[in-house]
Amino acid sequence: AAGVMYEDLMRTRLFEPLGMTSAGFGAPEGEGAPWGHGANGKPVRPGRGADNPAAIAPAGRVHLTLDDWSKYARRHLRIAQEEGPLRRLHEPAAESGRARYACGWIVAEIGDRQVRILGHSGSNTMWYSVIWLVPELDLAILTACNDGAQGAAMERLTADLLAQFR
Repeated sequence: AAGVMYEDLMRTRLFEPLGMTSAGFGAPEGEGAPWGHGANGKPVRPGRGADNPAAIAPAGRVHLTLDDWSKYARRHLRIAQEEGPLRRLHEPAAESGRARYACGWIVAEIGDRQVRILGHSGSNTMWYSVIWLVPELDLAILTACNDGAQGAAMERLTADLLAQFR
């Protein structure tokens, strides 16, 4: 739609402005890069088959360090806390019970104090990551592991971490 490759848009509109120098596409490669693990629990060598196909890259074929991911999280916390046109990224399109969907974010109120959470999680079956933003607390929780079968455990871990800050 933009007439530019998705990867180029990500680099020029997101990675470069936020200083995300480790961000790339596909499974991380190189000396010391972590490997994902398949459903059988065995490590998957970087390269073909170590990530989702390139055709579905916009659905989550980005890798980066936790430091660079935190830059992304900080930017979204600022968006959620300030007035401006980008806030529509966090505004649900339609109400549907307790959790609502907003441009890739699940928006929910949780806990006894009912704090607002912006959350997103995902897996390519070899990795699993969770991001929860809590604008009211100026808090971002980022969890990740290199075993895509650990989604439920990662969600519980993220919830447990939030409980420590409330």
